Amino acid sequence: MGSPSFRLGLLFAAVFLAPGLRLPFWPLWLRARGIEPEMVAVVLAVGTWVRVLVTPFVVALADRMPRRVRFQLGIALAMATASLLYLPVEGVLAILAIEVLWNALSAPLVPLTDAIAVLWARRGTVDYGRTRLYGSLAFLGMNVFAAVICGGEAGWLLAVMIASCWAVAAALVGAPEPPVEPDGPGPAGSARGTASWREVLSQPGFLALLAVCALIQGSHGALYGYGTLHWRAAGLSDPWIGCAWATGVVAEVFLFRSATRILRRFPRRALLGIAGLAGVVRWVGTAYAAHPALVFGLQTLHALTYALTHVAAIAWLQERMPARIASTAQGLYATLAFGVSTGLTLLLSGGLHALAPELPFLGMAVLCGLAMAATLLFRRVAGPA
Repeated sequence: MGSPSFRLGLLFAAVFLAPGLRLPFWPLWLRARGIEPEMVAVVLAVGTWVRVLVTPFVVALADRMPRRVRFQLGIALAMATASLLYLPVEGVLAILAIEVLWNALSAPLVPLTDAIAVLWARRGTVDYGRTRLYGSLAFLGMNVFAAVICGGEAGWLLAVMIASCWAVAAALVGAPEPPVEPDGPGPAGSARGTASWREVLSQPGFLALLAVCALIQGSHGALYGYGTLHWRAAGLSDPWIGCAWATGVVAEVFLFRSATRILRRFPRRALLGIAGLAGVVRWVGTAYAAHPALVFGLQTLHALTYALTHVAAIAWLQERMPARIASTAQGLYATLAFGVSTGLTLLLSGGLHALAPELPFLGMAVLCGLAMAATLLFRRVAGPA
């Protein structure tokens, strides 16, 4: 079956296939089903908030399961089956109902996979960064496949998405169960010595970590909501814009590949400070950049603002969180530092964009500046690591 690292790499690749298709192209399928543009935004927003609400509950439940991969396989099979419901559906309400179900089932797959990889990394069996990069490569590959091979045609998009959902279940069949690490009993009354959210949140430094990561990761909200529109207004053609998006993903892959060497040399707090500084430079530059070369150069900073922040946070969780609450910690990190923060910055960006097109990015630069300041608090409550 291969080493745990190889099998987890396949799993990361599988779980990022559907996001790689849905993020840029799913609105095309919704429009092809007759949903008006304003309702497309509503459907996508509802799916996002369903993911935010569901993930903490599911990952906390996973920490009570003796077989994490088997539990995740059950979720993946349900998700793959639910994806078939898209085939006969018509009408906005029916589609919205399936979107709620599909997002509820798919939401915990990435944080649960992260938790499994972290548990293996504790043993020195898996290099998290090099394993996680396969997810980024799959995401990028699906972007290209959908755009070039499928041509964005709605029928193809649905077929590929359904196939990618079943690929997750197939990858989980061969995924390795993480090693069991006895690290002491959980709080009184918890099932199988498993801690609740309260224990995770009470870990020294966890809230400070969430604050820093939420500010930096949330700063991507302006790019996700208005990046393409901003670049079009600056005169970039759609092919150049597509290359700009791809540049960010390629840069993130290189960072993940080098993550272990970086983590050996720098404290986690310092890496978060570097990521915050990179965010200030990136978003101020993006607000005014018009030449493709400058846009591409700024996009390479995605390696620092996204990937470096993520690997520093994962390393901190790996080192500080007991194994019995690994999934709960990953879920809260994913929900608060990614989902909630990005949802809020998307709303903030909309208000700023109504005033001036460059303001969303300048606002995100302010958030990254606050993150740099927050690293001082991180050191005070979590120590020098």
